[in-house]
Order: sequence, then C-alpha cells, then structure tokens
Amino acid sequence: MSTFKCMEKKDFNAKMLSANYPDTLLENIFKSKPIFNEKNLEKNSNGFIQKIIKDGEYDINYSVDNNKTKFKDKKNNILIKVKREV
Repeated sequence: MSTFKCMEKKDFNAKMLSANYPDTLLENIFKSKPIFNEKNLEKNSNGFIQKIIKDGEYDINYSVDNNKTKFKDKKNNILIKVKREV
C-alpha cells in the first residue's frame, strides 16, 4: 500500500511532518504565504522571514525571497525548498 494515498491535511502532517503543525502549513509554503498566522513575521524588500520556536515541538526558519521559498525545522529535521520559475 502506498504511503501517499489521499489524506486529510492534519493526518498528513501527523504522519509525514509533525502533528504540531497547523493544517494549512504545506499549502502556505507552496503558495509562499506566511505560516502560523504570521507569527514573528519580519518583512523585507524581497519578501519575509519567520523564526518560530516552541520548545520540544519545533524550531522553524521560514523565508520567502523573490522566487525562492525555504522552510527548515531543525527540531524535526525537515527541509522544504520551492523555487518558482521566473
């Protein structure tokens, strides 16, 4: 049986990422939108950066810069990079 069958967002996060993530996390990453209700959002001239830490659950650095999006969670060893064609 394939691991990648259709799942609810919450179930996918729990199985593949972290149950502590909001259901909309991946959708927002792929759309290059802020995550966690814009928590710790720092805008800059090319996009924005978010640093979100919750002890024992996640340690996230998330950045959107022109055509690149990068999500890194050091606690859960997750790295997602998205590069859009210009």
